Amino acid sequence: MLLAALSLTGCGRVRDCAEATLLVNVYLSPIALGPPSITLGVDVTIDGMRRENRFELQPTLDVIPIEISFPAGYPSGKKAAVRATAAAGAHLLGEADGAITLNPACGVLPLAMHTPNPDAATTD
Repeated sequence: MLLAALSLTGCGRVRDCAEATLLVNVYLSPIALGPPSITLGVDVTIDGMRRENRFELQPTLDVIPIEISFPAGYPSGKKAAVRATAAAGAHLLGEADGAITLNPACGVLPLAMHTPNPDAATTD
């Protein structure tokens, strides 16, 4: 089981990870900063188990830190695959994929979103 929390610092600055967590710093695509509100999706897969996380937010910061905790125990040494998406309604505004092998203390994964192909810029 994974728990995710939006961890806004108020200044858009990157911070260090807390013990036994994965900190995903999502760098929004420029187009994702335009709408008054977006849905930020951060999906984490470890050992084939996928956890979907959704946050409704006003994109006032270009870096959104998401802290992932592991109530059943921190999976040190495991590979975490992460996919982030930003959408306004049915319109996909940005996406990013990344992976990290979690070290014994914690992990930090920066994800820089890119603007999707215009032909694929809808979510279903």
